[in-house]
Amino acid sequence: MKLSKLLPAGFSENMSGNIQTLKYFLYPSKKKPLHVRVLFFAMLLGICLLIMLLVRTYLPIVGLTVSCANYKVPVEKAVQADDFETLDKLLTTLQTQSDCSVAYLDDLKQRMTQVVAVQAESLTQSWQLEAAKTLLERAPTIIWKTQVVHGNIAAFRGQWQEATLFYQTALDLIADPKATPQVPKPEVINQIHQLASEAQILIEDLDDTEKVTGMMRGDQVGGFGLVKRLVPIRFGFGRTSLSQKGKESIQKLAEYTKRHPVAQVVLVGHTDSKGSPVVNKIISRMRALAVKKHLRKSGVTAKIIIIGKGKKVPLNWDNPWRKYTPEQLDALNRRVDIYTCSTEHICFDTSASLSVGQTEKPQKIIAPEEPELPDMEIDMEHHLLSNNSRITIHSKGLARLAGSFPRPKEELSEWLSGYYNEFTYLSQNISRSTRTQSKQAKQKQAKQRQIKQNIALMRGFGRLLYDKFAPQEFKRAFWALKDKLGDEFDSIQIVIDDPVIPWELMIPSRDKEELDFLGIDFRVARWHISDNPALLEQPPQFLNLQEVVAIVPEYPKKKTIASHELEVLQKMAGFRRVSGRYTVLSQLFKTAAIDNSIIHFSCQGIVQNQQGLAKYAIPLEDGQLDLMTWRGLSPHPHQMHPFFFFNACDIGQAYHIANFIEGWAPAVLEAGASGYIGGLWPLADKGASEFAKRFYQTLETSLAAGQPTNVADVLRQTRQRFYENGDPTFLGYVYYGDPHFQWVRK
Repeated sequence: MKLSKLLPAGFSENMSGNIQTLKYFLYPSKKKPLHVRVLFFAMLLGICLLIMLLVRTYLPIVGLTVSCANYKVPVEKAVQADDFETLDKLLTTLQTQSDCSVAYLDDLKQRMTQVVAVQAESLTQSWQLEAAKTLLERAPTIIWKTQVVHGNIAAFRGQWQEATLFYQTALDLIADPKATPQVPKPEVINQIHQLASEAQILIEDLDDTEKVTGMMRGDQVGGFGLVKRLVPIRFGFGRTSLSQKGKESIQKLAEYTKRHPVAQVVLVGHTDSKGSPVVNKIISRMRALAVKKHLRKSGVTAKIIIIGKGKKVPLNWDNPWRKYTPEQLDALNRRVDIYTCSTEHICFDTSASLSVGQTEKPQKIIAPEEPELPDMEIDMEHHLLSNNSRITIHSKGLARLAGSFPRPKEELSEWLSGYYNEFTYLSQNISRSTRTQSKQAKQKQAKQRQIKQNIALMRGFGRLLYDKFAPQEFKRAFWALKDKLGDEFDSIQIVIDDPVIPWELMIPSRDKEELDFLGIDFRVARWHISDNPALLEQPPQFLNLQEVVAIVPEYPKKKTIASHELEVLQKMAGFRRVSGRYTVLSQLFKTAAIDNSIIHFSCQGIVQNQQGLAKYAIPLEDGQLDLMTWRGLSPHPHQMHPFFFFNACDIGQAYHIANFIEGWAPAVLEAGASGYIGGLWPLADKGASEFAKRFYQTLETSLAAGQPTNVADVLRQTRQRFYENGDPTFLGYVYYGDPHFQWVRK
């Protein structure tokens, strides 16, 4: 059949010349030259190659594929163009090919999800939240980036619980080397921690869900040594005590450490932006110390490091969904960040505030900041049924000393009582001479002689007290430490269950060397030993003083000089006077927030002998406040820890009663007090009032200047005035607390 007959009608006429040319090439003939035939077949081969290239490039899209390898080029182009729609079609096709490996398909899903994360984050930043969420739902797998975007979407909507779960999932995925072979930079991990912490802080009630555990993941990611981070513990303004929710969070950490190996816990305290840097650093360390104490009580035995950052590391949140008032930001910044570390050698402080784009690396913790220890600590336990007492002395750089010595006999108490009565008489005599005779020159000379005599008497008493009643172990340790530290030796902590020995009045001496009263030369502080669970395990080292509450009963038919104290107290910031009525005190101690307060009693104290036992009481306007009534007044459980100053006659002493030490100092400390100041003997009214005035004037002057103020130093300065006025009352106060305890005012 001729070729012209296969063509449409009329085609042969128009194309007759071309057909003849085609027939010339196609029909074999020996008349054709060889070069013509070669040229023809070369053209035909080129057309075939072109067709094959076109098929290789375009036919995979429509499903006409030959091999999985044929898709690599279009996949790469789609990834580079962030073309998720094309990638989605390619994935559908590749999943039907038997020669596509599972690893290749998983890698493609990861890359597609990366594209989804980028596009979804862009939509989120432009507030297209629903579109972003819909796109995320199309992601073929889960990666940490998509979980972060999910968390951001939830945070935009104020869904903090959901946001927390997504951020925690992101950290879990980062910690899994299979899920995240290529670990992000440490600053990125830190930012996710920050996002998770913030979201969890903002959950109104963590008890609504069991899924939110309070723990943040991130174990050994790319050398980033953080294992766990607990949701920060929040504090109220100026507060350093734990809330109930804070205690519950700490309990969760304690339970976690029992199930997992934890070598070290890092506590980083923070404050809000208010107040001076010095005060804020103190408060932040005190908050971290409060958490540390509760961790120990909860059974955490790992090494604990506390760090106070003050206000240097605020949570500077700059994402668009973080729109807070300054008050809300301050509330979020009053916190303690908690980290647990798998090893003591790889542990980083990641509490620095980092934003995307910052390159600052976490700073390695080189040295821990522990509470300041006293230069010397004396632990004494007196056994009431034996003649011996046990003494243990710890000091800086010296070996521990321990021994036993005869317990001070009852004659000591009688001997002290005799001198205490004489000191009271001398103080009253000094006061009378000041009121009536100071204007006359001869009487002034007589007063100066009396001051010198009083000084000689008190110093003689101090020497004898040290020589006869100071334990030999104390004397050896004291002078050994004095030789080693010199003037740097200035703090002594005495932990005792029998307060009969007036350590503050001792004057240490050896050979030809003699010092001053311990209470003037050193920061001397006592602490009480008791099995009462309300007694603080150890006294605090800081108190943010917010209020001074003066309790001043008004006694009919009896003059009181409390007005002189009130003149000074009223000038102190946060002053408040409370009536000396039982009903008022009951309300104060049971409902008022007096945690960061000084409770100042200015009243008459009495000690009554009832059947051979001493009964302590403070006369009120409507009755008496004795020790047992006091114990009933204090709240239970004891959640408030104010500082007490008892400036009343004859209430600072303590006696052995019914096989335990009784008195106002032990009573208030066993009710949870953070500290106590009171008299050693029945204090003369005039001298006690003058001492309180000087004490509070010194305290207020220092606090008003924005300086942290050590209570033991204030006592030392006030006692020093004894050499000016000769009044033994200025040596008659005892302090229970920490020798490094400081009051600060925020």
